[in-house]
Amino acid sequence: MLQTVFVDKLSFKFFMLPTRGWEILIGAAVACYMIDANNRDQLPQWVAELLSAGGLLFILYSICFFDKNTVFPGWATLVPTFGAALILLCVEQRTFVARLFEIKPLMAIGLVSYGAYLWHQPLLAFARHISIDSPSLLVKHLLALGSLVCGWLSYKFIEQPFRKIGLISTKNLVIFVLSSSIGLVVFGVSGLLTKGFENRFSAQQKELLAYTHYDVGTLWRVGQCFLQPEQSYHSFGKNCVGDGKSSRVMVWGDSNAAALYPGLKHQFEHVAQYSASGCPPVLSINQPWRPFCKEINQHVFEQVKTLRPERLILFANWILYQDIDVASELASTLDAIKKESPNTIVDVIGGVPQWYPSLPVYLLKRNLYIDQISTVINNGLPAIIALDQSLSTISALHKVRFHSALDILCDGQACQVTTQFQDKQVLTTWDYEHLTEGGSVNLVQKYSAKVVRFVCQELKKNDYVSVCEIGVEQFERD
Repeated sequence: MLQTVFVDKLSFKFFMLPTRGWEILIGAAVACYMIDANNRDQLPQWVAELLSAGGLLFILYSICFFDKNTVFPGWATLVPTFGAALILLCVEQRTFVARLFEIKPLMAIGLVSYGAYLWHQPLLAFARHISIDSPSLLVKHLLALGSLVCGWLSYKFIEQPFRKIGLISTKNLVIFVLSSSIGLVVFGVSGLLTKGFENRFSAQQKELLAYTHYDVGTLWRVGQCFLQPEQSYHSFGKNCVGDGKSSRVMVWGDSNAAALYPGLKHQFEHVAQYSASGCPPVLSINQPWRPFCKEINQHVFEQVKTLRPERLILFANWILYQDIDVASELASTLDAIKKESPNTIVDVIGGVPQWYPSLPVYLLKRNLYIDQISTVINNGLPAIIALDQSLSTISALHKVRFHSALDILCDGQACQVTTQFQDKQVLTTWDYEHLTEGGSVNLVQKYSAKVVRFVCQELKKNDYVSVCEIGVEQFERD
């Protein structure tokens, strides 16, 4: 549910006229200005050269420096849009940039560019759909070249013929367009009413596909203790603190922390939850795509100072934040926690296995079903392991415990994908890495057993060790 709502908001911003119409209006304004021949050569040549060069630099800047953290569409969209507008305003004055774009290879790409633009996304989408693993960089480059070929074919056999007057009558064109539109609408409605023609799937496949609609609203306490991107810390509910007891476990982090909460609540009596989308549990953070993270984390830190929990668990999709050097940021946060709440036991949990594009789809593509498997090979662990090592080093230096989720859930490259929960075999993960309720309970139980085992190793007396071993067995049995 949460994932769908968030994706829908992003899709609306990207595709719909209210949020993108101003870009079209800029182009229309340039076109209206250029229609009047008197306006085409009004600028002094040096001004035209300067403006067109500036426009080219704006576009090059967008290509070189925009990345996944750039909010788009947003204010950044002004840069390439105005860049293109400046070039078009000065194109009639034979500027250097105008002559540059007249180079034949560039003109050839320009002629087929719209067709290539229309083709590239379907090619990439179908490649991802039929691939068991993510398409390689080589495959993506070949598909990009393929989109140029398809763009040329579209230009040659669709665009150019349509420009010929009298090739097709208006009546026949209207009939063709209406028939195609009605056909697409009927097909779309049929797919909607049949839930994607679900009768083509077996019962085992439907069981996996059901996880693509996994509802985390109540489990994560969405909007109250797990804040969405548009919410500030003021939205945290009073119940996030738990039941008001002085001794409690607190979990702090992003959506991974929210996913861990059901398991913690199942294992421990008093649990406080403070989590927010895209906000790792580090104090010094500034992410344009999550503008409220810094104040949210500062608020959670104040809660740590006030509540002084017995155990504080820091958990996030750490690999998502490598661009902000999350390991170093974690170090300064641990310093602050130790200073303000010295008696709090802090546990840092490393990254969980990630599955492309999601665990249910990953299993479907391999014809692996819930009742047939317990572990599956995951080839994407090295990057998580490398970051885990950094987090482990930072944790050791600050004398806090680091727990590798990979050590808990994986044996080598084989990672646990199903678990027994409420007398039923369930997936441990419902999307690409977020734990299901059963997966959360499974991880927390094994994590708790690991904590008890760690304490056992610290104790040297046999009588204490025997008691510890009983505790470990109890955790693993439960």
